[in-house]
Amino acid sequence: MTETIIEKIDANHYYIKDLFSDKFLFEIPIFQRPFSWEEDNFQQLFDDINDSLQNNELKHGTKIIDYEPYFLGAIILVTKGIKDDKSGKFSIIDGQQRLISLAILMATIRDITKNSETRNTMQEYIYQKANKIKGTPESIRIMIREKEKDFFEKFVLMGGGTSDLSLIEKDIKRNAENNIKDAISIYQSCFYNKDIKDFDLELVEKFSAYLSQKVVLVVVKTHTLSSAFRLFNVINTRGMKLTNADLLKSINFGKITESKHEKYRRIWEDIEETMEEEGGLDILIRFIRNIKIKQKARENIYDEYKKLIFKKEPDFLGENFIKYLEKVWKVYQDKIIDAKINTGKTENDVRYSNLISLMRDFLPFNDWMSALIIYCIKYNDEKFILEFLIKIERKIIVDWVYGLSFTQRLTQIYRIIVLIEKNSNPIDVINDPLFNKEIIENKKSFDNKIDESNIYRRAHGGIAKYLLLGLDLKERDQDNVIILYKGKISVEHILPQNPIDLYWLDRFSEDVRKDWTHSLGNLILLNSIKNSKAGRKPFPQKIKDYINMKKGDFFITDQVTKLSNWNLKELEKRHIYFVNRASEIWVGSK
Repeated sequence: MTETIIEKIDANHYYIKDLFSDKFLFEIPIFQRPFSWEEDNFQQLFDDINDSLQNNELKHGTKIIDYEPYFLGAIILVTKGIKDDKSGKFSIIDGQQRLISLAILMATIRDITKNSETRNTMQEYIYQKANKIKGTPESIRIMIREKEKDFFEKFVLMGGGTSDLSLIEKDIKRNAENNIKDAISIYQSCFYNKDIKDFDLELVEKFSAYLSQKVVLVVVKTHTLSSAFRLFNVINTRGMKLTNADLLKSINFGKITESKHEKYRRIWEDIEETMEEEGGLDILIRFIRNIKIKQKARENIYDEYKKLIFKKEPDFLGENFIKYLEKVWKVYQDKIIDAKINTGKTENDVRYSNLISLMRDFLPFNDWMSALIIYCIKYNDEKFILEFLIKIERKIIVDWVYGLSFTQRLTQIYRIIVLIEKNSNPIDVINDPLFNKEIIENKKSFDNKIDESNIYRRAHGGIAKYLLLGLDLKERDQDNVIILYKGKISVEHILPQNPIDLYWLDRFSEDVRKDWTHSLGNLILLNSIKNSKAGRKPFPQKIKDYINMKKGDFFITDQVTKLSNWNLKELEKRHIYFVNRASEIWVGSK
């Protein structure tokens, strides 16, 4: 008989003040990916904790002891060494991104606060000083990957390290380091009060106390890596978990007379079946939630439907909900997935198809679709739909490139939905300052962002890819040609990121490479997976052996293949053209 070995698993909840204490030292295993959270993740982490703080303050006043805790999820650790007092060293299997982000958040608070007690507490959370009495050695609370270790110690662990963003920028060599800098920048902006043009120190103190005393994580500890991986798979597997759509189906069918169940069951299942390929019915459920509530989520979607939507509109529950769901689904399928309109002008229909396909396939967020859907439902007229789509795309891209957080961009979508609801004429929506004056006012900031030397690194390359595809689309004659960007599209560097050939080293000094390698003018689109080795060849050979084979149908890439050499003059010329053209497309008149 085979003996079954039961692995001992320990699971407990810990508040931040206990998790970042001398009971825990964390290390990042070598197989873990680099620190990869980006701006939206940092903003979301802060917003979620701060929203919980504000809600508690409204309910319970100023006594934090009475506040409800905020649950930040579970992390999985492997015990590497344990002492009699249960303190020890642990390897992080799941939770690396959250723990590092929290450490950066606490370091930022340390360098902002004027309160010495808060400063010392935050520093103690992330850096353990030697204590001969306790028998604890000097140690870093989180030992991150070796490649980023020096950068992390200099700008996060050391007091004052987060204070100078320009100094941090100069030391960046890797994407993970850029993400650390972005985290610091986001957290600083979260505490900054534009009215007083300084940090809101009262918020800093309240937030610090709530973070320390009331933010809680479940810590799951095991002794073997194999057991930790099994736990990770169980915790992160969806299985048969009920979706919001499942729950809403139940309560809505409960309000429909049994004789009509078959009719609405067919409607629901037809929608459900076609939405499987698009990510599930919950997408449409979220769009309807956006249209109805028009503000940031405070609870899970199902509870919001019950407490905010159905309570306010009891007649919406039942048949009317399924009818509205069907209406939203038809617009989604027709106008977004099939990308079809019929204005009577072929060139307008084609331009709509090309633009909606670009937005649908290459924007890494889709809540903007809620606004397009309610526009189509309300006006039921395709005469101005292309003009509206151009306006909303400009708004989305300027806000994204300009640097608004995910939450802030959602707020802009809600503003558009409100604008549509209050105007009976679509022309009034299209001509509103939201789509015109406000965008023009951000022109300088937008231009500066696309002119930045590190645009390739923003949003994991997503911003650069979208801008390049948008530029490529605009450079073509679209009047009668449907253009679909499909397959594996990569953004690659003309001047390589790590050149070794004398061709590149002779033409571009180290300082020039630092300023220009990741700029818009040095980037091209290819139909391929990245190939760093092939990309380091001299320019003429690179064009012949690699780019010509992978260039696909990209107009802006084809232009580069016609050049005989790549030098700073050509790079600057292309960059300036792209920056000016992008500004014209997304900020200037259409």
